[in-house]
Amino acid sequence: LKVINDSNLLINQYSRGLMAYNSVVTSNDIMVDVEISKVIDEQIKIISARFENAKIVNKINNNIKIKSSRLNFQIITQILIENALIYNDSKIPTIIIYDKLDLKKRKVEIFFMDNGVGIADEFKENIFSPFVRINAKKNIMGSGLGLTIAKISCEKIGGKLSLFDSNLNGTIFKITLKII
Repeated sequence: LKVINDSNLLINQYSRGLMAYNSVVTSNDIMVDVEISKVIDEQIKIISARFENAKIVNKINNNIKIKSSRLNFQIITQILIENALIYNDSKIPTIIIYDKLDLKKRKVEIFFMDNGVGIADEFKENIFSPFVRINAKKNIMGSGLGLTIAKISCEKIGGKLSLFDSNLNGTIFKITLKII
C-alpha cells in the first residue's frame, strides 16, 4: 500500500510539474514595469509561512525596475527561494538575495545565495535540464522541472539564469536582466 501511495504521489508531482512547464512555455504574458524588490518581498512573505524557521533576507535596491511579465518573475523567484529552503539541512536555512547594478550597461544581476547542501560538480552542467534531480532527499518528491521552468521563465523576460557558484556551504544562482 505504501508503494502504491508513493507512486501515486510521484505521478501527481510529475503531472503538476508538466502542467507548470507547459504553461510557462506556451504563455504570452504582457510585459509591464516590475519593481524587483517588491516582487521578491511578496514571494518571501508567501514562502515564509511554510518555512517558519528560515531566514530570507532581501537586500535588493528598492528602485530597480525591469520590463517583465510579473508572473514569470514571480515563478523564477519562487523556485529559487523554495529550492534553497527544501535542499537545506541547516538549523536555520538562510537565503540572502542581493544585487549588483550596472547603470552603464543598463543591467542588474540578482544573486540568490543560500547555506544549503550545494550542488556536486558532476551535476552542475545539467541542473537546468528537464527531469534532472540532484541531491534528491528521500522525503522530498519532485519532478526535476523546477530549474528548467525558472530558466525558461527568465529567458522569456529577456534575462539569463545561471549557476554562479556552489560548494558544500551552499549555492548562488544569478539572474541577469535589463533594467528600465
